[in-house]
Amino acid sequence: MSPAISQPGAPFTARKHAVQLSASLERCVLGTPAAVGVLRALAEVRLHQWDLSELVGDATVVVSELLTNAVEAAPGRPLVFRLTRQPETLLIEVQDSSVQAARFEQPDEFAEQGRGLWLVDLLASSWGQHQDANGTKTVYAEFKL
Repeated sequence: MSPAISQPGAPFTARKHAVQLSASLERCVLGTPAAVGVLRALAEVRLHQWDLSELVGDATVVVSELLTNAVEAAPGRPLVFRLTRQPETLLIEVQDSSVQAARFEQPDEFAEQGRGLWLVDLLASSWGQHQDANGTKTVYAEFKL
């Protein structure tokens, strides 16, 4: 069967092929400082692809903070990063092999560290953590869409 040829002056209709992006991004990496920058960049690209550009600034800060905490808690060990777009929520999760709970502390104004979860608490709609059955911990943050 040959394709139809449109007549001059006839309206042109093109079939739109939308590329469906996965509603999640997951990567397993070794917990190193370099991994933080790579995963933050991947998150930024995916947020733009999901038309969530307005969240890029806050969400990438949260990604960086959660990943940095995981690298400090379990340096050189595998960690899992997940970014999931749900109908009403953007979920950021970082799983590491440390059994130590993440601690929220009011930052000392002169301290060079200790602001990570304070920033997460300030920027995200909510955050939390849980111990997984396999002995790992997951720290997560949510943004309402």
